[in-house]
Amino acid sequence: MATLVSIAASFGIAQFSLKTFGREGWDGRRWLIPSPKWLFFTPILALSVMYIWAFWGPHDATNRTMLFIMGLFVVGQVIIKFVSAKFQLEERYVALSWWQLLPNLSRLLIFGNNFFGLYTQIHVLDVTLFML
Repeated sequence: MATLVSIAASFGIAQFSLKTFGREGWDGRRWLIPSPKWLFFTPILALSVMYIWAFWGPHDATNRTMLFIMGLFVVGQVIIKFVSAKFQLEERYVALSWWQLLPNLSRLLIFGNNFFGLYTQIHVLDVTLFML
């Protein structure tokens, strides 16, 4: 659910920016002001729909809490996509590589610490937090 909502929340703005700058060159800067405005509106709309469904949908308390936590995942995905497009436009490919590596590396480190550490019980909400 959160992955689908993150796609709707970003609404393809990062891909649009790359396509526009590729086609128009630096004249594509005219889209730099409306894009963040749209990126502010669409995640709020998508998260509202997700939270309404989480609150009034057929869920138990654990699933409801999981959906509320996954709202942070949605916001994170929107930011990752937009900053990735920015790094591509600036031709900062090393920074782009690190930016795309950090979320997965942090998940791996957190999971490894909890799985191989002293923490013996893993709950569904813990897995949800790993996804952030």
